[in-house]
Amino acid sequence: MAAVEQAAPLVRALELPYRHGFVTDVESDALPPGLDADTVRAISRRKKEPEFLLKWRLAAFERWSAMSHPAWGKLRIEPIDFQALSYYSAPKSMNAQTDGPKSLADVDPKLLETYEKLGVPLHERARLAGVTGVAVDAVFDSVSVGTTFREQLAQVGVIFCSFSHAVQHLSLIHIWVFVLNDLFVHPLGRRTGVASGLLAAAERYAWSQGAVRVSLNVAHGNAPGQALYVARGWIRDEQFHAYHPLPDRR
Repeated sequence: MAAVEQAAPLVRALELPYRHGFVTDVESDALPPGLDADTVRAISRRKKEPEFLLKWRLAAFERWSAMSHPAWGKLRIEPIDFQALSYYSAPKSMNAQTDGPKSLADVDPKLLETYEKLGVPLHERARLAGVTGVAVDAVFDSVSVGTTFREQLAQVGVIFCSFSHAVQHLSLIHIWVFVLNDLFVHPLGRRTGVASGLLAAAERYAWSQGAVRVSLNVAHGNAPGQALYVARGWIRDEQFHAYHPLPDRR
């Protein structure tokens, strides 16, 4: 294929070094170039992933290996040599911490400087300077350096963390969202505190099971019920509507 001629000013510009970049000089633990099943195992081992996730990744790699490289892009570039790439790199200061950094105070200052240069508010002094309200999971090479506002978000039922932290520290089996399809009280038991007691019992049970949220569906016309839920501190969802498929009428 004939080479595409570029305009002289563009050629000169492409030959210049990038003036706006910078280098963070830290020692890294990196895998050698190459990609096979052992590479997948090595990455999973470094990330301390459970066995079920490793099996899933190996199955995905096997399927990917059988695929053909797509040609629909009509790109005038050489085919990607996947064996020439390294698929894992992490600062040695991160790998030295067996359970990851407990806070930003445990992170290598050189890594924090990187994000300060990029304008990403990670450090406490940035938040004290008025940069607030931004939750960030900062990633350096192949690892998460730090996650901001994780504890504050957890207090309101939001799980915000890196995927690696989740598979190591969170049991997906015990993360629940409880949904009450409705709350019905017999007419003879209404206005006696029964409904309020049932709600309180549902809340206590949900929190005791580690639920991160409890939701309740209610009819649009059930004004007394809605008033009760609001009185107990429940908040109506103004963002989402519920949709249900019709049953098969064959």
